[in-house]
Amino acid sequence: MIKGGKKSAGCTIVKTLHETDKILVFHANSVTLPSFTITQLYRCRWQVELFFRWIKQNLPIKTFYGTSGIAVKAQI
Repeated sequence: MIKGGKKSAGCTIVKTLHETDKILVFHANSVTLPSFTITQLYRCRWQVELFFRWIKQNLPIKTFYGTSGIAVKAQI
């Protein structure tokens, strides 16, 4: 369930109910994106964060020296 999408002062605040019955609040600087899209973007971003945490915990990498996809692949 997505609630809100309160748009004011150049930002959007979206409240959503997580599967664990926790209320998550997202703040986005876009006033044009629908609330559902903002929620999905945060969900995808969180998956990326989990992936990088897994890399740092399971591979001998503490810092990435490049930002491009080629640089990260070369370091891995």
